[in-house]
Amino acid sequence: MRKRELWRTVKRFLWYLVLSQGLGILGAVIYFMVMHPSQMNNEAAIDRFFESDVMVWAMIAGYIASIAWFLGRGHIRLTMGRLRHCNLWATAGMSEMIALAWLFTELSLLSLIDADKIFADEIEEMEKMDELFKGIRGFLAIAILTPISEEIGFRGMLLGGLLRARVRPWVAIVCSAVVFGILHGTEIQLMGTIVFGIITGWLLWRTRSLLPGMIMHLTNNSFVFITDYLWGDDDENPETWEAIVILAVCIPLLVYGLKWFHKRW
Repeated sequence: MRKRELWRTVKRFLWYLVLSQGLGILGAVIYFMVMHPSQMNNEAAIDRFFESDVMVWAMIAGYIASIAWFLGRGHIRLTMGRLRHCNLWATAGMSEMIALAWLFTELSLLSLIDADKIFADEIEEMEKMDELFKGIRGFLAIAILTPISEEIGFRGMLLGGLLRARVRPWVAIVCSAVVFGILHGTEIQLMGTIVFGIITGWLLWRTRSLLPGMIMHLTNNSFVFITDYLWGDDDENPETWEAIVILAVCIPLLVYGLKWFHKRW
């Protein structure tokens, strides 16, 4: 039974990746093999495609397809789990507080190590991609669909399957978080996304519900998108003393939020 559940988990997670990411690749194949076969070996043309509106809408379609498939087929259910007997507003508020506390902690740590210089080339590429995700379609993709889809795939499908296969909880949580971090594909985000995955994974294990992690993920992405939209390139990294003050405030809030969940379940 354990091996069967592990194999089922791997198959479903791979199918999730095909749905969520594969439509973008399929769009590229159709674009070059059918519409523009002469440009298949043109590196500049390929780069332009992956920075085009077509690619953005292909990604949006992939996220919608993955959400609709797994929820519609009943593979993932957005149940209340252990939350049914608690104050849902307090739970949502704590999830949001944890999200913001970790986000500011991560940004402060990156500022203290001077990540802008260490990962200068990577940040430049990320800024180019950010230009594609503006306006309503950007908010839909980044702030709404990405968090829902990723929580379904990485926490619901991958972590949930590992737990059902009786993998030790902390092994399952860390493994799913590492996969989550690696598949984001950037060095500057690697450790941050792994820690984020551990926190949301622990929330799933603790509450038996995807909702706290999903609220946390929605809060994180929405806040980043809105602040980037409002300030764009004008935002500056905090000074060293400001980063230390932020850490002194946010780390206790993060610990308090996690203890709040720990005490109730």
